[in-house]
Amino acid sequence: MQAEIVVKIKKIRIEKGFSPNEMAEKLNIDLSAYSRLESGRTFTWGKYLEDILIIFDLSPECFFKGIGMKNNIRYKKDSFGDSASFEYFFTEYKKKVKKVEILFEERLKDKDEIIEQLKKNKNK
Repeated sequence: MQAEIVVKIKKIRIEKGFSPNEMAEKLNIDLSAYSRLESGRTFTWGKYLEDILIIFDLSPECFFKGIGMKNNIRYKKDSFGDSASFEYFFTEYKKKVKKVEILFEERLKDKDEIIEQLKKNKNK
């Protein structure tokens, strides 16, 4: 599914007439970071998905329609309808991205504490 999502991001970007540089600017990231996102070499598309959908003026259900179909995943309506299914996926993915961001921040804090300890040991 990762590959389908990044292919769709690139396809829509081209259809909307945005260059990779314009997308990077709109997302407030550098061009190399956007290139990695669009090439699938990173999973950061999840972090920026909400902004990407705003830039493309698309709803989550419109964006995700058809994704997963190539892997024989049957598209079914649930009791809440199509929109709720996509909204659930989108919300759950955002929660996972947030957890990763929190873990990343904790590791940065750990790194800073280790650096401080090394500086103190060096001065002894």
